[in-house]
Amino acid sequence: MDQKTSPIAEKLDYEVPKWILPDYVRSLVKAHFADGNLKIDELAEIAGISRRSLQRNLTESGSSFSQIMREARFEIACTHLDNLSMKIKDVAAALGYANSTHFSRYFRRHSGISPSQYRSQK
Repeated sequence: MDQKTSPIAEKLDYEVPKWILPDYVRSLVKAHFADGNLKIDELAEIAGISRRSLQRNLTESGSSFSQIMREARFEIACTHLDNLSMKIKDVAAALGYANSTHFSRYFRRHSGISPSQYRSQK
């Protein structure tokens, strides 16, 4: 096995079409989010393509790595908030925020409502 090829990339026997690349990258981000602050170089290695190819293909599909990171982080936040036994401060910590105030500000900016309001709508 080539040292630069990940086990995931080795299992792929097809090239991911550009129109689904953002969804594929988002799923990789979500799967590896708990590993820490995922960088584009690491994601490109996991996907088995160069950083530049990943950036170019995302741009061609109308997306960007930073946009996908924001979307994935928000989806993970919503998943955690759906778990009512998880406190908001614990959700914030799981997403890498220093405190729940920063997380609440981020969540409100992204969704227009607070994490507590999101939960009350469920």
